[in-house]
Amino acid sequence: MVDDSSAPIVLLDFDGVLNAFPDAIGVRYEDVGVAPVVECRGRMTDDFGPERAFRLDGVETVRLGRRGGTWHLHWSRELVANLYGLAESGAVDLRWLSTWQPYVHILDGLLGWDPDVVHNTHWYDPLTGRGRMGGKLHAVVDEVIRQLRIADADGSPRPIVWIDDEEASVANALMLHGHEGASPMLLVNPLAFRGISRRQWECIRRFVADPPEGPVVVYSDTMHEDGVTADRLHDIDRLPNLSEHRGL
Repeated sequence: MVDDSSAPIVLLDFDGVLNAFPDAIGVRYEDVGVAPVVECRGRMTDDFGPERAFRLDGVETVRLGRRGGTWHLHWSRELVANLYGLAESGAVDLRWLSTWQPYVHILDGLLGWDPDVVHNTHWYDPLTGRGRMGGKLHAVVDEVIRQLRIADADGSPRPIVWIDDEEASVANALMLHGHEGASPMLLVNPLAFRGISRRQWECIRRFVADPPEGPVVVYSDTMHEDGVTADRLHDIDRLPNLSEHRGL
């Protein structure tokens, strides 16, 4: 069957992407997106200032039972509204791709997202854990293959955006670049201490509004927030040491 929809597919992680962890490096949640300069590990930095970071004004504690534990969540209402606005308008097909898979109904409720608008990707068995190791990448590759089949059936392959603070890595960008997909891809690797930055959000917004032609892979991390094509990453043999970046 030919897929006649055209909206870019956005595969979204939660922890380190929307739910940020500035306290892990000694930065207060209430300062992110508010204080122009903060002290981080003995140095002053503007990486968490309002020009770079979204304010983490969404706060909630979630208890998932004895096995799930207790989680303290901090997110940006502005960023969440921006993402949902794209999905609600039909500009993107927004899908969770997160280890919160069994609990995204809780996240939807906290964020004010309609599960009929934002869908869930079932990529591992929550009871046995089977599929968690490497499962996100497999889900992304499955989508790339699905778009190849659509192209082979004379349909219009859809752009893909993958946002993940760990697995949307340089290595996976290079692997997907070598896969020769049918549609453009954007991999966004936020800094987990801050979540999606303002410049990365603009990179996402530009990509879904006007995707590049062909099966190009674009990569955005803290060193390339505006995006760089994967063919320019071949000289990078490891991820940047974020502890040395701008005082972090």
